Amino acid sequence: MNTELSGSDVQAPFVSLESEIPEVLFDAMKGFIVANPHWDQYRVMSSALARFLYQNGSNERAVTEHYLDDLFTQPATVSKQKGEVFRSTESSRSL
Repeated sequence: MNTELSGSDVQAPFVSLESEIPEVLFDAMKGFIVANPHWDQYRVMSSALARFLYQNGSNERAVTEHYLDDLFTQPATVSKQKGEVFRSTESSRSL
């Protein structure tokens, strides 16, 4: 196995990856994507890989940033719903 990177490999921002996963994980991923249309298979796999690398000691800043972004980023519709809940809670406190 040749582990040396050529000049073009070093500059590439993305790596093509093909992997077999257990059917139960594939079905769970499909179900998640259907229930969360703001996610796609690439975002799910990227998030899972960032979480794995971060939790297993990666010191790369980009990995940490990706992990934290996915951890704390919510879609706009969820944020709006939570904002409405927050406003109604505030209103009930002032009554």
